[in-house]
Amino acid sequence: MKKKIYDTIIIGSGISGLGCAHTLKDNNKDFLIITEDIGGRICTSNDGKVNYGAYFVTYDYKNLKKLVTKGRKIRFKDITFHNGRKRYRFLTNR
Repeated sequence: MKKKIYDTIIIGSGISGLGCAHTLKDNNKDFLIITEDIGGRICTSNDGKVNYGAYFVTYDYKNLKKLVTKGRKIRFKDITFHNGRKRYRFLTNR
């Protein structure tokens, strides 16, 4: 078996790993991704009602902005945290 040597090995394919892979691809670099699943924690529950992981991008994610599209602005009052059967919300005047 012939061994392959990669320029870069990326551990994990969450948003950071995928962003890294995209940059390497754009620069014609050879890479290997080692991951359990594509997207990392960016996934939705089986019933489609709950988003897990990162699903927002703030203004300081300069390199990521070109890879995502704008959906809607998330306000604190729109966020609900779940802990078993209980739900928690932020109370804010924003």
